[in-house]
Amino acid sequence: MSKNKSEVDTSMPAGQTKAGGDSNPFTADLKGEFTSNFGTNTNAVSDLLKSGNNGNRMKIFGGAILAVTLLAGGLYLYFPTETSEDEFANDGSEAAAPDKDPLAEDAINSDGTAKEELAQNDADGAGELTKDSAVPTKGEPQVATDAPSALMPENGKTRFYDETSSDAEFSWSGSPGGFITFSRSAEMKSSVRRSKVEGNSYVFRHPWPGTWYWQVENGAGKSSIQSFSVTAPVRRNIAVSSPQPGATLPGNGGLVSWNADQSVSRYKVELSSGDWANPVHRQQTVGTDLQLSGVAPGSYQMRVGAWSDVAGRWEYTAPMAVTIQ
Repeated sequence: MSKNKSEVDTSMPAGQTKAGGDSNPFTADLKGEFTSNFGTNTNAVSDLLKSGNNGNRMKIFGGAILAVTLLAGGLYLYFPTETSEDEFANDGSEAAAPDKDPLAEDAINSDGTAKEELAQNDADGAGELTKDSAVPTKGEPQVATDAPSALMPENGKTRFYDETSSDAEFSWSGSPGGFITFSRSAEMKSSVRRSKVEGNSYVFRHPWPGTWYWQVENGAGKSSIQSFSVTAPVRRNIAVSSPQPGATLPGNGGLVSWNADQSVSRYKVELSSGDWANPVHRQQTVGTDLQLSGVAPGSYQMRVGAWSDVAGRWEYTAPMAVTIQ
């Protein structure tokens, strides 16, 4: 048989209702102390006091004082007024930390990571850690006090484009850091390259031919605008030695040869009917001659290409007419 919603479930423990979970576990016990027992015993105490027995009176007063004392002690134990520091620590929270060493705080970066090192030990390993020996955190902004002044290359300097040579290097004086800008405009109206620098030098890998302008700036100012020029790479000296222009060659076994040059890593022979973007035939070699193979009979233009390590590109001989039989 179902119970009414307002009916208390007597099967539940004292102090707990069916709907709301646990109530104060001390309520039932304390309620008994203040109502049932104490309330019923007050009549007995009154009767004894009226009886006129002094000895009993003293015993009753002594017992009452003792009961009040015990009751007060019990309430103190049931309801602690303060939570100790150890209880918070046991509860998983952090207890109060001891005074921190200010040097230890300096050993921590703003992102929570430890600095690499604060001081180096003496030769015997007994070096003393001091605040003055702290290494600055990496990435700290540098304050520029001196404007940059260009040093190298000299203004108006010229160099050949050569991918086998060293890269173009730039250096300047003044406070380190800032930006270096390269432009084709003498007024630096538009930049071709702008790079952040950490020190007082920069490497530009093989700037292509033409006239360049560059300038360095930091928080204290800008350098004067400097110029340098890069000339076109020197072409490889390749010439066909065989066959001669207008010659007839077999499509299989016909020999083509040429002279070599420095800084060439490979060669190729191409035959075309007029469109060099899509040659009819192409063969490669690392030597200085090549036998044709699989070329269909017909009239062609032939040329020899050399891969220039200086220019980083193919360089070709002038086309010549040949006939393949």
